[in-house]
Amino acid sequence: MTTPAGSRFWGKYQAKTGKSLSLLAHSLDVAVVFRALCDLDGIRRTLANSTDGLLTDEHLDRLAALAMLHDIGKANLGFQDKILHNPHAHVGHIRELAPLIGDEELSGMLLESLPRNVVTWFSSTNSADSYFFAIFSHHGRPVRFLDAKSGSYWLARDEWWHPDSCRDPIRAITDISSFTEVAFPRAFLASASPLPDEPRFHHRFAGLVMLADWIGSHSHW
Repeated sequence: MTTPAGSRFWGKYQAKTGKSLSLLAHSLDVAVVFRALCDLDGIRRTLANSTDGLLTDEHLDRLAALAMLHDIGKANLGFQDKILHNPHAHVGHIRELAPLIGDEELSGMLLESLPRNVVTWFSSTNSADSYFFAIFSHHGRPVRFLDAKSGSYWLARDEWWHPDSCRDPIRAITDISSFTEVAFPRAFLASASPLPDEPRFHHRFAGLVMLADWIGSHSHW
């Protein structure tokens, strides 16, 4: 059995101890926390009141699957190399997503790496974009990629999102996406209707992803 690439990429690292948690494991932690939060009466009621449609368990599982993708930017090799070569390097995992959005070749690779049939989960391209921008904004600041071809953009485009001799960042994303179906199989039921497209619902989703990341990133978790 081959080891998923996502489990060979690190997601959380403690400099004092040298211990790390794989990107796949951290992604799953946050997604499971997100799904548990959705079952709290107050949170579920708030989500349900934010859409005119019927919010189902299948919808919540799809939201959890999306939350599992919140840190895919960490798969870029510039970020991964921080603990190997230069822990003080200013390489992140949010702005470095810009080439995956703006470069035709890389955006095609990203689409291929996402969960199976994920495009059917949304009522429109605009709604899909809004959900992905919500998960990528999990640090609390709305992310923007318009005209973002500055700073590390070119390194990310030309180097960090391409495989080296032993690591493939896009394959790491693919493995995380594949595991969403193991963790949340109901998300992939063809009978489920598209996710809500009301902006107020997306705002609450974004806040909940941020909260789940805070909890799921805590060392006690």
